[in-house]
Amino acid sequence: MLELVHKGGISMYPLLAALVGGVAVILERLWTLSRASIDTKKFFERLEDALRSEGLERALEVCSEARGPVAATLHAGLLRVGQGMKHVEKAMESAGSVEMAFLERGLVWLATVVNVAPMLGFLGTVS
Repeated sequence: MLELVHKGGISMYPLLAALVGGVAVILERLWTLSRASIDTKKFFERLEDALRSEGLERALEVCSEARGPVAATLHAGLLRVGQGMKHVEKAMESAGSVEMAFLERGLVWLATVVNVAPMLGFLGTVS
């Protein structure tokens, strides 16, 4: 395989770097997304039980114990329950935006690699 890379010329090395970078971003995103996922049905059952039986403090603990964007967004909303619905909604929107930014981190690099790699391949055919 290295022989083919060498035969491909100088444009093969940036193409190989793009491949390695793209695979690295994909693996990192898979790892991050798998860590961010939770069993939402079980989480909501625990949250509902905590709210009904032990109150807001226990519900906040349930959200703190769980990881992921759903728990973090609900935690932000529960912290503002006493301030009115508008504050709860704004806190949840803000937390949701932060969580989405975390989940989408690195995708710009992946999009760049996906767009540049074919051009590098075409460059190799003309050189």
